[in-house]
Amino acid sequence: MLIGKGYTDRFLVRAEVREIFQEALAQMDAIGKQLLVIIPDGTRSAPVPLCFRLFAELLGDRATKLDFLIALGTHIAMDEERVLAQAGITAEERATKYARIGVYNHDWHKDLTRIGTIPAALGSSQASP
Repeated sequence: MLIGKGYTDRFLVRAEVREIFQEALAQMDAIGKQLLVIIPDGTRSAPVPLCFRLFAELLGDRATKLDFLIALGTHIAMDEERVLAQAGITAEERATKYARIGVYNHDWHKDLTRIGTIPAALGSSQASP
């Protein structure tokens, strides 16, 4: 089911965004699950602070574990100050209100594993009709 709402003459207000998130996330079987939310790094624009807070509010008590992974691509890792800014939280909030929530940089250097190679001949033969 698709859930959404929009206007051509104004942005959605926080209450409207919360309502959309609440409706969508209510359909998710999150109870007892470990959830990972992938968020963009600082090179992309998005309402990450609003999304972070809403996911934490709406899923934090339902999920066993809620983590956020910053999708760095091949960009350098964000330091703690930039991570906090990206999530839109303070160091105090991270240590208290959001202490159970992990926010991690995607370490693409370590997290990629070669599982095989497709030979060039096979790749080109598959591309032809």
